[in-house]
Amino acid sequence: MLRSVGVVAAAALSITACSNMPSDPAQAACLSRMEAIAQNLLPAFAAEGYQPTVHLMLDAALANGRGFASPPGVLGDSAPGGRVRLRPALCANPPWAVVVVAHEMSHIALKHMGGVATGVSLEWEIPPKEKEADALALAVLKRAGGPRESIAILECRLGGCVAPRPGKPRQLRA
Repeated sequence: MLRSVGVVAAAALSITACSNMPSDPAQAACLSRMEAIAQNLLPAFAAEGYQPTVHLMLDAALANGRGFASPPGVLGDSAPGGRVRLRPALCANPPWAVVVVAHEMSHIALKHMGGVATGVSLEWEIPPKEKEADALALAVLKRAGGPRESIAILECRLGGCVAPRPGKPRQLRA
């Protein structure tokens, strides 16, 4: 899926699952796929000068500290200590799974901790820290030889799309 860039010392970078592997086999397989995506991105992060250590977990609600679920358009988030929460529905959409994992790993790498977490959402108005995470995720995916569709999603989020015509989807600028 993603080609490896260089050799990375496993001791320096790690991907670990939340201490509780999902009991549902489909959820466990989904988490394993997300971990594989993250593991494949580590050499590209290292080549960009970052060494994110992340702990992936699936969380359908992405509830905040007060117990309120995040809006459905929020696909993942990250928190201090490298915790990355991902919506299980991402497993049904591999290009977006790669985008969200790379984006959340970028927040960890860039030390975007504190403040209100907005996560990856499907909205097109993007706050500065989200744009910075998208830019690093794009650089990492390009360096790692990531899926073209995932790269196109990030390019579009960063303004690389032409405005859609009525009834037509967004297109990348040439």
